[in-house]
Amino acid sequence: MKITVVSMVYPPETGPARLMGQCVEQFLKNGHTVEVLTTFPSYPVGTVYPGYKKRFLQTERVSESLTIRRLWSFTSAKRDNMKYRVLQFLTFGMMTFFFALFCRRPDIWYVPAYPYFQPISIGFVRWIRGGKLFVRIQDSWPEAPIEMGYVHSPWLKRFLLWTERKCYAAADWISTLSPEMVEHLIQRGAPADKISAIYNWVDYNAFKPSDDDELRRKLNIKNRFVILYAGNIGEPQGLRIVLEAGEKIQNYIVEQKQLIKESKETDNERSKVWDNNLTEIEGTISKLEKVVFVLIGYGGERKLLANEVQERNIQNVRFLEPVSETEIFDYFNMADALLVHLKKMSQHFGAIPSKTQVYMSTGKPLIAGALGAIERLVQDSKCGLFFEPESSDALMDATLKMIGFSNEERQQLGQNGVEYARSHFDMEAQCKKTDELLRQLAQKS
Repeated sequence: MKITVVSMVYPPETGPARLMGQCVEQFLKNGHTVEVLTTFPSYPVGTVYPGYKKRFLQTERVSESLTIRRLWSFTSAKRDNMKYRVLQFLTFGMMTFFFALFCRRPDIWYVPAYPYFQPISIGFVRWIRGGKLFVRIQDSWPEAPIEMGYVHSPWLKRFLLWTERKCYAAADWISTLSPEMVEHLIQRGAPADKISAIYNWVDYNAFKPSDDDELRRKLNIKNRFVILYAGNIGEPQGLRIVLEAGEKIQNYIVEQKQLIKESKETDNERSKVWDNNLTEIEGTISKLEKVVFVLIGYGGERKLLANEVQERNIQNVRFLEPVSETEIFDYFNMADALLVHLKKMSQHFGAIPSKTQVYMSTGKPLIAGALGAIERLVQDSKCGLFFEPESSDALMDATLKMIGFSNEERQQLGQNGVEYARSHFDMEAQCKKTDELLRQLAQKS
């Protein structure tokens, strides 16, 4: 088949671009000819990568079966400004629309709905030129900025909701990342007879054990219990909860030590009762003193939260500069547990951030605070602990419970995650499902 992929993100970008690149690799492996329409790499910082220069069109002929065409679009480092983001989406949509009118006609238009403008513009092209439109939805995008309060203009809100309806109508088939997201999108107007769930996949062979002691020494956390978060640090992730939990742990330690000191200086019935619990309390303090939360990534709230850590003197929360996708596995290997968190928002019920599958492939236990699909994954796989999202007390309790497990118990949780990832998120298996759907669509042309 001839497949044209239209995606605003693509390698060498990271995150969702990595999945898109792996998807194209599988298309090529299955014998298809692929043309990619994308833009110049700028995700996630919003500035074009070194080695690239913006121009109207840049063509990269990678092989006889793969051609990458990078088109100009507006970009801005002010990614939290909704007007700038919409402008980027619109300019890329217009550029791909006009170019797609004259490029080679494919059997399948494969379009990730990031943003929803893209399937609409390609839907018009498909109507003119033919081919089938396959839409991949990772997030309920218009719903997210509206629910978070980013969209103040009534006109813009109506426009974004219009794009959502038109996106669903334009698609010949829609795939999304979980059964919960399928239900959510159907409730929002997606046709139930042309939508299915295909999980994001993970290349679990990418994780290689490394010398974590060296990295721990470098970061001066050699004997600490490391809870690691790696990914986008924005409002949807709600990572202020980590600061709150870290501060509560810090204050708890100080308060308990003061009470212990006072009890030892006082000879009364109350202090005798306290002494009976002293061993348990000192054990809890000893465990919590080892805890350090390490956050790695970009995002709109990173600078704000990092500044708060300094201002509030929260010593058990650390922000590190982002690292490459190959280096990040050294940090996974160093960690004792991995953190996932999403705010309580309706569009998050079906969401499974791609980091979740990667986390599960590392053999490390998860501490997960997210309702819906992620809660189900953690419970079904028995790969970690679930806690109530947006509750710093619940995160503190889950942290204490995780550090209270033996090494063998944590290793078993991590191994459960690996086994579940291998059976449910295998890259070739998930891409095979996509390929079968594409072939069925093409036969209907």
